[in-house]
Amino acid sequence: MKLIIAIFAMLPLAVLADDSATPAPADKVPVIDCQKPTLPPKIEPTSAQVKRFNAEYAKYKPCVMGYVDRRQKDAKQYNALAQAHQDAANAAIHDYNEFAKQSRAAAPESEEGN
Repeated sequence: MKLIIAIFAMLPLAVLADDSATPAPADKVPVIDCQKPTLPPKIEPTSAQVKRFNAEYAKYKPCVMGYVDRRQKDAKQYNALAQAHQDAANAAIHDYNEFAKQSRAAAPESEEGN
């Protein structure tokens, strides 16, 4: 009987086990670092201003698209990681519940008639 009590006394400790050694995902989303083009004046822009804008824009668009692609890739990875964590937690709960059920079924009845 003491063995059964000792087992049940230790069960909550497994639930409180520390997994802090697992690396955490980045806690901050990287800030976009793309230089926006300088807009040319609306009234009579010079050809040099238009050319400069077009050249800056040609660099800006792929920079933004690359940032968006990286954020979407990271989001997909983090979503998959979050699902894996949830699945692991659910499996641990299931295992714990099954063990507790088996432990109760295997425990001898108390002398008091339960």
